Amino acid sequence: MSNYIKAMEVNNDPICTVEEKMKHTPGPWKADNWATGWTVSAPDSHYSVCHLEDCNNAEANAHLIAAAPDLLEACKNLNAWVGVTLGYEYDEDPIAEKVCKAIAKAEGRE
Repeated sequence: MSNYIKAMEVNNDPICTVEEKMKHTPGPWKADNWATGWTVSAPDSHYSVCHLEDCNNAEANAHLIAAAPDLLEACKNLNAWVGVTLGYEYDEDPIAEKVCKAIAKAEGRE
């Protein structure tokens, strides 16, 4: 995964900081129809990231979950590129705040 830069603070709390060591199962992940539901797994792993069974929208949820590592990396790359390109102007952007909050949520910091 790429590093991203500190792009902003919310309530004086830096929520977009240099990437720490990844704590989740490395991607890419894939969603597969499996027996009684849908499973999300990493190709190099011998276990499932998650299994969805008997729930509404299981297939759509499995595909969304499978996209999580790619979406996180894309958010970090976007944050770095826009932060460098726009500089201080980016700190005040409501979209930037949403991107940083999404990164923090994905990393378990929010």
